[in-house]
Amino acid sequence: MNTAKNFDYDLIKDFRDVFIEKNEDIQRILIDLEHRSKSEKSITRLQCLLDTVFNDLQTLNMHVEAGLVQALLGLISQERLRLRFDPRLTDVVLLVNYKIRDLFETIFSRKHVLYDNVDQVITAINRIGNAHSYVEDCNKVLELLDPRDKRKTQHAAVLSDDMDFFKQFAHVVEGRCSYNIGTSNRIASFANSLNRLAGSPVAANQLRVAALIHDIGMAFLAVDVHRSVALNDQERLIVQTHPQLGMHFLNRFTGWDDAAMMVLHHHERQDGTGYPDGIDGDEIHPGAKILAIADTFEAMSHERTHRSYKRPLVRVIAEINSNAHSQFDPYWVGVFNRYIRNSYQ
Repeated sequence: MNTAKNFDYDLIKDFRDVFIEKNEDIQRILIDLEHRSKSEKSITRLQCLLDTVFNDLQTLNMHVEAGLVQALLGLISQERLRLRFDPRLTDVVLLVNYKIRDLFETIFSRKHVLYDNVDQVITAINRIGNAHSYVEDCNKVLELLDPRDKRKTQHAAVLSDDMDFFKQFAHVVEGRCSYNIGTSNRIASFANSLNRLAGSPVAANQLRVAALIHDIGMAFLAVDVHRSVALNDQERLIVQTHPQLGMHFLNRFTGWDDAAMMVLHHHERQDGTGYPDGIDGDEIHPGAKILAIADTFEAMSHERTHRSYKRPLVRVIAEINSNAHSQFDPYWVGVFNRYIRNSYQ
């Protein structure tokens, strides 16, 4: 723990004044990014400023503070988050910088410096980049940096209202075709069963909403997907836009970022031959990988307009296993097999 006697106060004052100027620049960039999240120029400028702050803190032997900035740099540099510089992420960067400013002021006033929750903050920031529970992890950082913040309670209430709406909306859309009634709830239940069996690596509420909404984009297409006649090539291309439509629908609601990514990715394939973006392997959201298996299981286990009978369970199992490595992630196929053994033996 650093105390007053560890620092050169003349140097601290100089660097503090420089940091305040940089922090103002950082705030302006964050405001810009909140409105133009794909601005590579702004992101590069933000990284350069944070790099300079990091080096300054190292020069001052303020290694704990430097650790906070290093965590931010690691987060911002991740390509996945470059495309989603949303209000939560900008708030995280902003509050971390204010935390550093407060530590500067504490040191400069020659008070005893307490690094009460810095390690927790750094761990929480690292989770934003490594885990797929993006919203929850951002909120954790914000709560640690601003204990007065009531976002957790308020956010939970909003999400609960959203969940009720999504359930009702899915029910209305399913009612357009008798074959689809109950489909989304069955997929949601099955997907969350696989997730729990694997230790719940995906946020359960995000996965449930993704399952409820994953095909909602179909409702906005000018193509009758429920007819018995096969689609032509042009119609097939139109249908392949439904993941983006579903993602855009969810993005109208606050707090469902991960669910939106699952919806976008649920037709991607492990080998990269899926749609809409042709991504593969670890680029695909793990919730989407679960959803792909749950969706296939549901489709083959129940009647459809284009197929008047459901397939036997052994045929469904064989189909999913035969597509491990190509369509499905082999890890999640293994989880699926464990679930089937536990449930149907």
